[in-house]
Amino acid sequence: MPIMRLCIPILLSVLLAGCETTPQRPAVTAPPVDPARAALADADRAYRAEDDARALALYLPFARNGQRDAQFRVARIYTRNKGVPPNDREACNWWEAAANQNEAIAANNFGRCFESGNGREKSHPLAAQWYRRAADGGNAYGMYNLGLAYEYGRGVTQSFDEAANWFRQSLAAKLDVGDSVDARRHLKRSMNHVGAARGDPQAQHDLAIDLFNGHAPEVKDVRRAVDMMRQAALGNLPEAWYIYAAWLHTGFGVVKADLPQAAMLMKKAADAGHEQATIRYANITLCGIGVKKDAAAGERVLKRAIDNGSWLAMSELSEWYTRGDCGFRKDAALSKEWRAKADSAQRAENERRMQSK
Repeated sequence: MPIMRLCIPILLSVLLAGCETTPQRPAVTAPPVDPARAALADADRAYRAEDDARALALYLPFARNGQRDAQFRVARIYTRNKGVPPNDREACNWWEAAANQNEAIAANNFGRCFESGNGREKSHPLAAQWYRRAADGGNAYGMYNLGLAYEYGRGVTQSFDEAANWFRQSLAAKLDVGDSVDARRHLKRSMNHVGAARGDPQAQHDLAIDLFNGHAPEVKDVRRAVDMMRQAALGNLPEAWYIYAAWLHTGFGVVKADLPQAAMLMKKAADAGHEQATIRYANITLCGIGVKKDAAAGERVLKRAIDNGSWLAMSELSEWYTRGDCGFRKDAALSKEWRAKADSAQRAENERRMQSK
């Protein structure tokens, strides 16, 4: 019996040892760290933190090894003055490197190097060449700058048709809000030039106004403005008749006063229903400026505008009664009456405008 008792514990230990059947899992080994990837991640973090001195040191090996994004960021570091002094030449070198790897934004920026003469010798043809590469790569600013090149004939043969085409494409490619306003203004100017060359009176009129006032992007050129408005006045455009008549009536600088011609064009615009032309022709007839003086006829012309609801004409009639110009009868009571009517009509018009918004 003692021998049997001794065997039982031994047997149990053997059985328990046999129950440990779950295999041991091998230890998981971490993948080796890629030093290049870690260095690039460090560079990106430094760049985002605007620690450009550190970012530059980390990016340069990658940029020199042909990594396009690193080249792009090195170029930008040399322009943004965040711990690294600006260096136009180095920036342009790296814009060129990235642009040669089909980076469209870099191509546009490299074009600006040539246009500005900062970092490269100034060259409008080379600027236009790189703007085209940027535009062909889908960059909105490359399209916009190429449009400007065609608009002003910088480095390419001037073509308002081509300019308009690239401005349209730049807007479709989503320029920033502020720049899109400029693009629309340049597009309108280009289209005015295209339309004016084709004899469109409205385009001729719009271009003449811009030239006369020097509205950007046009440079003030009164002589050309007058010639353009004269051409517009040959078309069926009452506003052009009115403005050119006013210029002939006043006479200034390059415009020699021609009162009969001014009166004829002003009447033409008035007969077409142009409100301001009607009021002005009424004054011309009242005082006999370029036509036979006829106060009664002048009053009839003014009343025609009043019948059409013109508060400006009502206000003008009030002034006639106050001033007694050119022999028109003075009448304080009628002046006050027409002033009240004018004020009431103006308020009603303003209310209509507010309601229509």
